[in-house]
Amino acid sequence: MATVPEKLAAYAKMENIMPPDAQCTGCVQGDDRLVILGFKTERELITEIGYLSSDAKLPILHACMNALCELMKGKAVVTAGLPQRNAIAKLLSDNGTLSEAEQSFAIMAELALNYAVCDYASRCKE
Repeated sequence: MATVPEKLAAYAKMENIMPPDAQCTGCVQGDDRLVILGFKTERELITEIGYLSSDAKLPILHACMNALCELMKGKAVVTAGLPQRNAIAKLLSDNGTLSEAEQSFAIMAELALNYAVCDYASRCKE
């Protein structure tokens, strides 16, 4: 079995709104949808994280993004660039796996985070 409907519904309903004063953002576009993830840091730790999405009616996208936000809050920015799709799968499924279609949304979440981390790194250089 892939995702557990109850877990998917719970994560899809969470509201991790992107901080309006996010220090960095990552944007991913695909299949007529756009996701922007942003976070704030303090002492190299992610203190606030959230996202905006152009697709309000896609529960798996919101579940993956919210799971990622939950996983990253309080973590060091340097660890945020590591692959997160397996951790997302563990939160959303009973056996730690996602279907191929669901996996694509976990990858989308992961890419948005990676782009935000790159944005953060480029700002730290300045």
